[in-house]
Amino acid sequence: MRQARFNDKTIELLGYSSPQRKQATDAFDIFDARLTSGLENAQVRFVYLKARASRESLNQLSKALVGSIKTYFVTPRSSGIGTSDLRDAGIQTDELFTLEDLVWRRVRSAFAEYLEKLSTDLLVEQFFVQPRSEGQPESHPERELLDFLTRSDEGKTPRSLLVLRAPAGVGKTTLCRYVVKAIAAKSDEYRSVPVFVESSHWSRLRLDSVMDLWDVIRNSLLQFSGETPLTEELFYY
Repeated sequence: MRQARFNDKTIELLGYSSPQRKQATDAFDIFDARLTSGLENAQVRFVYLKARASRESLNQLSKALVGSIKTYFVTPRSSGIGTSDLRDAGIQTDELFTLEDLVWRRVRSAFAEYLEKLSTDLLVEQFFVQPRSEGQPESHPERELLDFLTRSDEGKTPRSLLVLRAPAGVGKTTLCRYVVKAIAAKSDEYRSVPVFVESSHWSRLRLDSVMDLWDVIRNSLLQFSGETPLTEELFYY
């Protein structure tokens, strides 16, 4: 999972609607949003404590929080801020969410059915032999793939594409299936959700109706789950 950030789209990803930024400082941002559940339509507040939040800024935040609205406090893992810091500033709360954990929990929940079906229903050839680097006793192609795609060299942006070429029948599709199953089975460890697209999925998709890549992705997601876990906009976000 790429570096998490907190803004209105993050709040929508978490399942809330109509997010509005109410206050922004160098130390914290305050958002209001709405949660609709059944007949309930409640207003909630998110306070995002940035990595550079200080004791002085927390005292400033304490003065900004008025009223009895339900408030969630979120901070990046790198901030080092704990609930004791909030209480010392006069902010009474027992919950302080780590941004990276909060986002992953939501993504994992949204794709739970899809990941389970990938892990159990995707078939791999019985006698498939995993490729491994020369001199290495074990094979973890899924880990090497993720390392390759997320590693940057000399300040360059991480790679985003890897192309596998081989003659027909060598095992390209089988290798892809194996990697997808391995990532799906260890999604919590890798904090990644693989999106698996193969040519057999296209039999249910009229190619003349395909407008963009999302149509192909959505069609493949539906092969393994009953509905698309997220909207197109939130999926790409």
